[in-house]
Amino acid sequence: MAFIDDIRGFEASLLQQLRTSLEQTRLRARKRRKFNRTCDELDKLTDRQLSDLGIARCDIARVARAASDGD
Repeated sequence: MAFIDDIRGFEASLLQQLRTSLEQTRLRARKRRKFNRTCDELDKLTDRQLSDLGIARCDIARVARAASDGD
């Protein structure tokens, strides 16, 4: 019976790995959407508006990355 228990343990482990992988994929997708949305919103602002926020146009990607990683 040890063989059957080993197979069940392997199946449970494989299922857990798949769940973990799926959750990581979902998290990356959420972060990517937030990054893209933040970049789009900041990119629509004028240079003056960005300056008022203390953001240079060349820093938009860095700010968006920090915002998406902050969750």
